[in-house]
Amino acid sequence: MAQTLPDPPKRKEPFRILCADNNTLVGEALHRLLSVAGHETERVKDGGEAWEKLSDDIARYDVVITAHD
Repeated sequence: MAQTLPDPPKRKEPFRILCADNNTLVGEALHRLLSVAGHETERVKDGGEAWEKLSDDIARYDVVITAHD
């Protein structure tokens, strides 16, 4: 018999997400999708720019999404 997992805890606040992708189409699509889902998103053009943002205040973001190409 398969064991069911409990539901994850509900967040009261949206995730603060940093999206870094040098592909404009992909980056914009991620930004829009996550914003529509209710999250606070910030988009940067590449990993270098993301690193600068994180270096300023790493606690500012809950999630960082980067390209892997």
